[in-house]
Amino acid sequence: MSSLDFEQAKQLIKDRSPIVEIVRERVPSLRQAGRLWEACCPFHQEKSPSFKVDVNRGTWHCFGACSTGGDVIEFIKRHDNVEFVDALRILGERCGVPLPEKRGAAQAKAELEPRFELLKRVEDFYRQHLRRPEGVRALEYLRGRGLSDATIEAFGLGYSPASGTELVNVVTRKGLDVERLLELGLARSNERGAYDFFRGRVMFPVRDEKGRTLGFGARRLTDDDPSSPKYINTPETPVFHKGRVFYAFDQALAHVRRAQHLILVEGYTDVLASHQADLRTVVAVLGTATTEDHAALVRRSGARRISLMFDGDE
Repeated sequence: MSSLDFEQAKQLIKDRSPIVEIVRERVPSLRQAGRLWEACCPFHQEKSPSFKVDVNRGTWHCFGACSTGGDVIEFIKRHDNVEFVDALRILGERCGVPLPEKRGAAQAKAELEPRFELLKRVEDFYRQHLRRPEGVRALEYLRGRGLSDATIEAFGLGYSPASGTELVNVVTRKGLDVERLLELGLARSNERGAYDFFRGRVMFPVRDEKGRTLGFGARRLTDDDPSSPKYINTPETPVFHKGRVFYAFDQALAHVRRAQHLILVEGYTDVLASHQADLRTVVAVLGTATTEDHAALVRRSGARRISLMFDGDE
C-alpha cells in the first residue's frame, strides 16, 4: 500500500468510498427513490428533496438552488468545508488507504508531530496527578459537579501540581525539550529558570476533531482568591488558537452529523454534564467570542440547526 503514488491512492480511495454510505453518514435523511437516492439538499434550505445521488455513476447533484454536483470527493470537500487534499485524506482514513504526502506537507507534519506527542505526554501527566493524594481536592471538585469517573476519564481531565515546577522537572529528568514546553505555553521562564504555567488547577484538555491535544483550559480550585482568574487557557501557540477550536468537538462530531444539530455553550462542565446525560451534540467556545473559524467548523460538522446556550451574565 505504501508504494502507491498519489493518483493510484486517489482512485483506490474513490473505489473504497461508496457514495451512498458517505452521503448518508452526513445526510441521514437520504432515501432510495427508484434507481436514485434523494434528500433535501444539505447545502441550502428547501422543503422538497432536490438532492439526488446516483450509485451507478458515483455522483451527486442538487437540482435546486445549488445547481451543482460532483463525485464523492467533491461532496466531502463541500460538506466538510475542506480543501481537495483534506477531503481525500478524510476518505482515506475512513477506508484505510493512506494518502501519500507531498514534500511540503510531509515536512510540516514532521514538524508538528513532536509537539502533539509532548502535549499528549503532558495530558497524561495531569491525569496521573488527579489520582494522586495532591489531586484529591481537584477530584472532589469534579465529582461535586456531578461528573462520573467514566466522564472524567473519557475527557482526560487532570490536575496540575501546585508546586510550580513538577512538570518542568519531569520533562528535564526524561531528557525532553524544556524549550518546547515554553513554545507550547506549558511553562514560563524568568531569571531563575523555567517553571510550570499551570499550577494547582483542574485541567481540561482541548483537542482538535482528530482527538489530538492542542492545549488546555484550567480552573482554580476555589473562589477564595478573586485576584486569580477563575479560568485560564493555554496562550496562543503554533498549534493552539482558541478562536479556531470548540471544546469536545472531537467527542461530539459524529453525533452532530447524525442529528444535524449543534449546541454551543460556554463552560467546560456544561459540556461534560451534557455528554454524561447523553446529550452528545454539545460543544463549548473557549470564551464568549465566536469567529469565522468557528463558523467553518460548524459548516464542517454538517449541522443544519445551531442552538446557542450562553450564560446570561455580562
